[in-house]
Amino acid sequence: MLYLVALFLHVTGALMLAGAMAIEWLSLIGLRKAASVDRARESLSIYSKLSMVGGIGMFLILIPGIYMGVVAWPNAAWVAIGFVGIILIGAIGGIMNGRKMRTMKEDASGLQDMTPEFRKRTTDNSLVLSIRLRTMLLLGIVYMMTVKTAMAASVIVLIVSILLGFFPIGPRAGHERS
Repeated sequence: MLYLVALFLHVTGALMLAGAMAIEWLSLIGLRKAASVDRARESLSIYSKLSMVGGIGMFLILIPGIYMGVVAWPNAAWVAIGFVGIILIGAIGGIMNGRKMRTMKEDASGLQDMTPEFRKRTTDNSLVLSIRLRTMLLLGIVYMMTVKTAMAASVIVLIVSILLGFFPIGPRAGHERS
């Protein structure tokens, strides 16, 4: 019974994290398209609320996931590699986005008009790279958890997920279709 509760919490955490990441995509698109500081503030406000949802999601993934890994899957390679992947998701988000987005939100609060320097920061390609990497890592982890890959396959999935994160897939943020 405890395993089933842990599984429910784990899946709920994954849904929360995926939802937060989907909203982050939309927030970044809005930020990149913002024609005014007010529009940029709206996108930054949405983004700042995501850290709580994403953080709770990560907690609900990790704690029940560690429990299930120890209790039911102690020797499963996909558990260990999935753990590495989820830690990478948190690290990439924190390192590539955290400080930049906080600073941008603080700076936007003091601006009346969109300055060229602020515009440049709202279109920083590293923000889009970060969400692409984290999205591909999350998809790779879901694949490993679903298929229950062996060690070599798990490592390959993790590496391929990272490589795919470097390629723009789908419409690019901030660009209109012709």
